[in-house]
Amino acid sequence: MSASESVKRVHPAVKAFVLFHLFVIMCWSIPAPSPEAVGRKAEGVKVGGLPGLQEELLFVNNDIVRSRSLPFYYYASGTGTWQYWDMFAPNPLNLDRWHDFVITFADGTTEILPYPRIKLMPIPEKYVKERYRKYTERVFVETYQHKWPYTAYWAARKALKDPNNPPVTVNFRVHEIAIPKMGLPVPKEYTTYSIYTAAIDPERLLKESGK
Repeated sequence: MSASESVKRVHPAVKAFVLFHLFVIMCWSIPAPSPEAVGRKAEGVKVGGLPGLQEELLFVNNDIVRSRSLPFYYYASGTGTWQYWDMFAPNPLNLDRWHDFVITFADGTTEILPYPRIKLMPIPEKYVKERYRKYTERVFVETYQHKWPYTAYWAARKALKDPNNPPVTVNFRVHEIAIPKMGLPVPKEYTTYSIYTAAIDPERLLKESGK
């Protein structure tokens, strides 16, 4: 049986699904429009007629489809077919950043709990724990502050060893170095700062830990 004959025998529903799937991937692979273009579109200005913004008309309309069509959005996010271009353009991240937690226990002692750091893992482990790095890309920015208390309790459960001396506060710390332009020396010392401190309820912590 030739390849063309095999294609003809495929059920139309399967063909429709594959075409839809390819359409979703294409939409998510198109770069996001500039804030200026989005703002002009919201004001009712015809983006295609703006000097220097004609080429963004496709980007603006595509962004509306993939962001405001909820079935479309949930399908793309649920199946992992979404994509962002911020890793490549227009401004790739220029920070070497990692995180840890300063845990304070009921008796006043402290302990530093490191967050899983991909850079320090062997290659096989990187593949199964990449999700930890992706989580920090989102959770440690202000847009996701509502997730910070849950992350604090996760860290507290990790640090809990003695039910009689549970963690009472968790302090999120960031360590980062700004990567300079090519040819310039890279700083060796990380800048460290705190972004959030959470008070931990011992009763809730012990209940969630099953202790």
